[in-house]
Amino acid sequence: ATGGQHNITLRADQFSGVPEHDETNNDFTIQLPFIPGYDLIVEDFTRFPDLPNASENDLITFNALGRNIGGVNLTQRDFYVRLLIDDQFAGETYFFGNLPINQSIFITLNWFATPGNKTNATVIVDIYDFVQETNESNNQLTKDFILQVFGPDLIVSDIIVNPEKVAEG
Repeated sequence: ATGGQHNITLRADQFSGVPEHDETNNDFTIQLPFIPGYDLIVEDFTRFPDLPNASENDLITFNALGRNIGGVNLTQRDFYVRLLIDDQFAGETYFFGNLPINQSIFITLNWFATPGNKTNATVIVDIYDFVQETNESNNQLTKDFILQVFGPDLIVSDIIVNPEKVAEG
């Protein structure tokens, strides 16, 4: 069985082939003991450089910590980690290997800045759900930040007329 919480139900007369006085009491469900499994989270992440301004195509590096908080060692498994900037795809990296219980991995994601005001970043582990986890809802961490990325700025600073004297015609 996969890790997590599971129930088992026993049903009598599944297709209602026997006419009964009370059809509502034909099911009995019990909760099975919890089965430990994997549980991947993004523990934290930072960005470098952590400045309020950048230029288009500047390299911004996000360093994240992923952790297995589940009850089973993750061995010889692979998954992808994704970076979103303002909910837009910004990069992805691949992990393959071991991640024991309560151990962390260091993940580096690079992004080349695009123009505009940026307000948050999200790191998501196991974006494609390659790892069956006991909790799939805790795989991401979003942090707010302020980053103004400047694009090109063309300036006209002078006009030279050649020839200096212009004739009609």
